[in-house]
Amino acid sequence: MKISATQAATIRKSILQIGIHLIRQNGPTVGIQEIADKAKIPKGSFYNYFSSKDQFLIEALEEYTQNAILWNDQTLKKENKNYSIYTNKK
Repeated sequence: MKISATQAATIRKSILQIGIHLIRQNGPTVGIQEIADKAKIPKGSFYNYFSSKDQFLIEALEEYTQNAILWNDQTLKKENKNYSIYTNKK
């Protein structure tokens, strides 16, 4: 069954989020099968979205890092901390 580019992007994002969650719980030894099972896709379909587990891990780390930076940024602003100390912004 052919899916649209929008659907593919949504599935890919879901796989990434599920994988990040599993890695946070169990460490980087989480297998592709476990990620695929939680994402409700066949294991082979994982490779339609990521060329390898290494590529997936790199993207998962980048996504996790970006989310952590965003969360930290929002938290500092919410708590009215002297934000410029952390960002060199005046």
